[in-house]
Amino acid sequence: MCLEVCSRFKDSYFDYKGKSKNQWKISTNALFVRLDAFAERCQDIMHLTGAITQFNKLEKIEIGNTKGKIMSANIQTVF
Repeated sequence: MCLEVCSRFKDSYFDYKGKSKNQWKISTNALFVRLDAFAERCQDIMHLTGAITQFNKLEKIEIGNTKGKIMSANIQTVF
């Protein structure tokens, strides 16, 4: 939701900038540098929580087959 708000804020800025009859003399890179850094940190947190979720799924895995017991033990070690 936070990334969506950041994106919509930037979209709104560019929409109004395009509709304006006067030239806006501010650099967009300078204007959004902190917002972009914040959005990047939010994406990093999303990737981290996704990885944690995937590792937590390893707790419930049981593998069958002739080598299943060994593989299940290896997965438990990773978990």
